[in-house]
Amino acid sequence: PWGVLLQYFPDYLAIDKGLGVDVATTIMTCMNIGNSVGSVLGGTIGQKLYNTNRVYQPVLMGVSTSLGTLPLLYMTVVDYKDAQLSSLYIMVFIGGCIASMTGANIRAVMLNVNTPETRGTVFGICTLTDDVGKGIG
Repeated sequence: PWGVLLQYFPDYLAIDKGLGVDVATTIMTCMNIGNSVGSVLGGTIGQKLYNTNRVYQPVLMGVSTSLGTLPLLYMTVVDYKDAQLSSLYIMVFIGGCIASMTGANIRAVMLNVNTPETRGTVFGICTLTDDVGKGIG
């Protein structure tokens, strides 16, 4: 989904929603800043949860993935003519923060659930499917 979101969503906002290239770029910049902040926060929170109880880290991933869809869904259904752009910028920043928390934790979880003998294969398959998904969009 990230490949589609990052590549095609600015055009969707600029052309289909009529925001123009400058506003669409600002929206995507806010989301990408949120992604960066969310990755750092997600890794930090995930590690603290893992240190508390290792079951909590995957729960964080599931909750953040589920909740992260709501602000991003808002981006597609909002009527931009009536929306305040400042509230939209804040919403996409929050959506980027929440949705990116999983990415910071997935490799740690994969490392913890696979035996040392199979980790190379598992990470190879993960990287392959991740790259194919990016290529397909």
